[in-house]
Amino acid sequence: MDEFHESLPEKSIWPILLAFGITLLAVGVVTSLALSGLGVIILLFSLGGWTQENRVLAQKYSSDDLEEEGD
Repeated sequence: MDEFHESLPEKSIWPILLAFGITLLAVGVVTSLALSGLGVIILLFSLGGWTQENRVLAQKYSSDDLEEEGD
């Protein structure tokens, strides 16, 4: 029978940075366009970073699964 290995997600700064970008965007809508622009930049940067991190982790875990099948 296959064993199921439960693991917790690795710690990441990207969700916090994404929330900060969304907050700046929302506050900037009320106060200034420059603050909204900064919020959009941080939001896009954090989405890209988080996506890249998840791609790397997916490759890592898929290669681990392939190695286990080969044993």
